[in-house]
Amino acid sequence: MTLSVEKEALKATVSSLIVENLQGDYASYEQVDRWAHKFSERKLSPQIVGQQIFTNHRSGNFRAETTEDFVIAGSLVHLKISGITPLAALVILGGRLNDGLPEALGKIVIPFKDSLDVLTRIPEDAEGGTYVLFAQQWEVSVDRQGRIHGLPAYPGGSLIYVSKMSSVEVRSEADEEGSPWTAVLAKEMASMRRFPGLAFRGPVQDRRAWVVGTAFDVWEIIEAYKTMGLQKLLQEGDLTEREVRLALRYYEADSEGMDQLISENQRTEEEWHRLYPEVFAPPEQTW
Repeated sequence: MTLSVEKEALKATVSSLIVENLQGDYASYEQVDRWAHKFSERKLSPQIVGQQIFTNHRSGNFRAETTEDFVIAGSLVHLKISGITPLAALVILGGRLNDGLPEALGKIVIPFKDSLDVLTRIPEDAEGGTYVLFAQQWEVSVDRQGRIHGLPAYPGGSLIYVSKMSSVEVRSEADEEGSPWTAVLAKEMASMRRFPGLAFRGPVQDRRAWVVGTAFDVWEIIEAYKTMGLQKLLQEGDLTEREVRLALRYYEADSEGMDQLISENQRTEEEWHRLYPEVFAPPEQTW
């Protein structure tokens, strides 16, 4: 079947609310030239994609997970979407529990891989309470003429599948007066505005800056940069130059804190070899 696109369907996208950053390999639904041809390249049909969505949903692989349990209104929440079915339409939704239907937080996208990282900002005037965040996927439907539609609908043969949900407790600054979270999160909010792409994780007594879209805290990237140098780190590691440069900019602003974390978590030769076996030789065995 030859897949063409019905232009009128492209106008039907959800409104953008508070998704501030979406990282991963994907295209907006309107960018048809970036995704429509991939069906034939991967020898897929919307029906096969629909079966894959069902399998991921039924197995529990399709899930949304936050790295924070509590935030103050105005903060960024990092949401990891995993178990995604590539080439299936996806939208992220969220809202306060018991406040009616969740709202879409961004436009429809077509992911190319099985995970996405999302930074969602909780508005500064948001009411306190429990907020739920999750994703939905469906196969793009095809009519009898082989035209792709972006909207889920029974006439097109599409069903909507919902990911496992995640929740985060939101407190207003007034609610948090006197709490240790108030000062911590206020400082973090200022840092995230200054360094877009940066977020924080960990309990209140052990908060760590990390680069969204990677598995690494900032101090880990700086340690690797000091040990390997930029070129080897880019060649042998899983980091982009943009991600390394972001960590370096943050290091300039908080070198004392980063150096302390590096000192406290100094890696052994064996650990470096395990992380980058092509760069670091295994430590010599002593008998």
